[in-house]
Amino acid sequence: MSFKSILNPTSWITRFSKLFRLFLNDPVRVLTDRHFYALIGIFGFFPLFRHTLKLINHSIRLRSINDVVRTYKPSILPDQSSWVVVTGATAGLGKAFCEKFAELGFNIVAISRSQEKLDTLELELLAINALSKVKKIQIDFTKNFRKHDIETIIVDQIKHLDISILVNNVGMGQCYAFNDLNSARIYDTVHTNVYPQIYLTQGLIAQLDKRSKTHKAAIISLSSNLGTEIIFPYFSIYSATKAFNDHFSIALANEYPNIDILSTRLGRTRTDMNPNAKTLPEVAVTSILKALGRHKETTGTISSYIEANVGPTMYWMVKRFIRKGIYTVYERKYKQDLIQNGDLPLLLA
Repeated sequence: MSFKSILNPTSWITRFSKLFRLFLNDPVRVLTDRHFYALIGIFGFFPLFRHTLKLINHSIRLRSINDVVRTYKPSILPDQSSWVVVTGATAGLGKAFCEKFAELGFNIVAISRSQEKLDTLELELLAINALSKVKKIQIDFTKNFRKHDIETIIVDQIKHLDISILVNNVGMGQCYAFNDLNSARIYDTVHTNVYPQIYLTQGLIAQLDKRSKTHKAAIISLSSNLGTEIIFPYFSIYSATKAFNDHFSIALANEYPNIDILSTRLGRTRTDMNPNAKTLPEVAVTSILKALGRHKETTGTISSYIEANVGPTMYWMVKRFIRKGIYTVYERKYKQDLIQNGDLPLLLA
């Protein structure tokens, strides 16, 4: 076979048609034909090739952390640093964001449901960088998720600040059988994962858009590959809310091109929801910041990219084993919590 014929798609279509007709009459002969296995290899190679090119393109467009500082840290006020707003700031990725921004010299608005944890976080951030300013806002999004609540408790307190970056991080979720989850927990999951992102973004979008006329502004929204690429059983409500986070963010990025809006589709990251995951929150945060302003969506780390893209390609082949594995874990661990405590453990930043 000549090199020219290899590159000619018509040639391969013709061969495939002949093989298909032959298969109907003599399947044994087809299974011994070298072109049959060449076709299998090519069809398997194309998805891998596409994902590899996508990863290379994503990687070469990343920015350095120093560039992130130069781009977003300067304030519209002379000789000052801009502010970063982080929801779910006292644990997991939210805390890692706060620590990283303090290290880089930003001022931080930390939002969380626990005042005690906010006080502890303030001391930790000032220990990292004594020059950073920290403003604490206590709010429980399971109870205060309406537009009026978020405007009164959060937006009215920070609208005078020069905010450069909003991090929509707060979220909650569990592994559960849908029929085992009570209505109160469904209610809390949907309202915590969806409404704060909508109303806090809406409350600050005009301010960010105004800043973008002279200085750069950005929004980072935490989604998950469980809501975009990998749809596992026992995560029905959580996956649905994460899909909303992702679509909302990307649609908003197309609506406000002057603001750098990024949806993060992270894989397994070591937080309260994934205590045994290998990827550390600080590693994920650094990867996210490098993609800010260069992409509309990112998986963060390379391991998350492989998990989100190669995993779904193979999922149809092993989904029965995955479903059985998740079912076994659920019955052995989460179901026992449900029986003993009458509810599943709450995982909320």
